Amino acid sequence: MDEQEILKRKWRFIHIRKRSPLFWSLVVLGAAQLKNDVGFDYRLPAASFADHIVFDEKQFADVEKRIAKKIVQEPQFLLEVMEKGYRDHQLAIAKWKKIQAHDFSHATTNELVKHYQIYYDSMLPFGLYVVLPLLAETYMSTVIHAQLEKKFPKKGDALFNVATDPLKEGSVVEEKLALLRIALEAKKGKDVSNQIKLHAKKFCWMKNPGYFEEYYTEAHYAHQMKELLTKNSEKEIKEIESHQKEKEKRFNELLTLTKNDPALQTLIKTANEAVYFRSHRTEIYYSSPIYLAELFKAIAQKLGLKDYRDLLYLYADEIIPLLETGKKAPSELIAQRKIAYAVIPDGATYSSIEGKAALELAEKLQLRGAHENTGIVHGQSAYMGKVRGIAVVVHHVGELNKVKKRMILVAHATNVNFVPALKLVSGIVTEEGGILSHASIISRELKIPAVIGTKHATKTFKDGEMIEVDANKGIVRRIS
Repeated sequence: MDEQEILKRKWRFIHIRKRSPLFWSLVVLGAAQLKNDVGFDYRLPAASFADHIVFDEKQFADVEKRIAKKIVQEPQFLLEVMEKGYRDHQLAIAKWKKIQAHDFSHATTNELVKHYQIYYDSMLPFGLYVVLPLLAETYMSTVIHAQLEKKFPKKGDALFNVATDPLKEGSVVEEKLALLRIALEAKKGKDVSNQIKLHAKKFCWMKNPGYFEEYYTEAHYAHQMKELLTKNSEKEIKEIESHQKEKEKRFNELLTLTKNDPALQTLIKTANEAVYFRSHRTEIYYSSPIYLAELFKAIAQKLGLKDYRDLLYLYADEIIPLLETGKKAPSELIAQRKIAYAVIPDGATYSSIEGKAALELAEKLQLRGAHENTGIVHGQSAYMGKVRGIAVVVHHVGELNKVKKRMILVAHATNVNFVPALKLVSGIVTEEGGILSHASIISRELKIPAVIGTKHATKTFKDGEMIEVDANKGIVRRIS
């Protein structure tokens, strides 16, 4: 696909995510092919232009309509698909553990191809789970909100928040609770070194949302443990558990209120599950490499790479042809992709642009649109409240060290790498929106006023400005 054709196409901008070429090629290839049998054509290739993630506007709208129609016809459809997703993940983990247990120290090329093919084939079906929750979000949130407003005019917004506040604990809360419980054991004088080791093994992937082989170490958790020993861990655990019980109580009350409308009830249950599932389905991708380190190292060595992480700058379907032909990895191509890359889907295949050309193309596309800075942005409330504070604009995780206590975080979006910083802030403002977004979920978990889906917040506000977040009205404005 040439540049003129790319520029002519209308793209729907989703968000900005810095992820490895290997990661994004798995997503593109999986979402573009029918690799998961659910009796439904879910194909929707994703494009990435220098970390700007987009879909073809027409394709997006078409699949969005098909999914909405499917949910109307079969209300349980999406719930069943998500259950299948959990089962598929467990089956895939069983395969990955066998790869992890294999000795690759003297592996032949055929062995490397065989084991990599197992991983590759296991990942492509997850393209379904990338697509469905995202495209069902608008329909679910619109219908649920409208129905609740109609049935309960005075508390429709509050009930909508209950409906979309996930009952299942996300990885952030799960990890925090686990570490707090280890801290309780440490305070009793017990040796918890082995528990910390197991904790690191279970949660280390939370540093790897970009799929760049970056993981938290035992030392990281040991340092966190020292801080927890100075705090009332038992009180924090009780507060988290109490909050969870309160969520369950409010959700059950909502189900009681809507008991005479089974269709709405099913949609509420689906949306609540989908909020959790959206994070889970991306975590499938960036937690999977923890099982593959030795395989990746052996493949990288065979391809002549000095740093095995350079393998992540190849696309997923480039690796086996290189192995089978005995060619070395293209070092100059990898160097260019480290600068930037663009993956453009074309049916079940894709084209690629690297380096400065990818950066220039992203600039030409103007994916986020024009913006007039008026000192005020509007968005969707994720967690109610009103706060004032100093703005800190974070464009990528490398800038998180700027975040200090009581500041208001302004970012395009958040992910699990942001969590340590989010525990410091008094407010959250993001450009990415939707009830399934990470910022929406984490603001509720941490009880931080948040306005999401503002589109231009990082262009509107600057570091050091005093801003006000009115999450009751969905407004953020500069006040000095």
